[in-house]
Amino acid sequence: TSKLSKPEFVIFTLFDNDKSGKRSSIKYKNNYGTVPLLYDKADGKDTYVVLKKYGKFFMFDLIEHVKKYYEIEK
Repeated sequence: TSKLSKPEFVIFTLFDNDKSGKRSSIKYKNNYGTVPLLYDKADGKDTYVVLKKYGKFFMFDLIEHVKKYYEIEK
């Protein structure tokens, strides 16, 4: 068996924080090895609502937080 090497890049997914979005996140993670971005449901379940409420830098901060958590750096 061959040993898989660490990928050169990481792909994040961002879906709504509802049943359908969570299922899609799991599907993409299992099938393609993506890293799901999840935000607190108290902030809103629709990604559009969260972006409208907090702005795009909220999501940029979330990405940076996830990168640190998974130790994903350039």
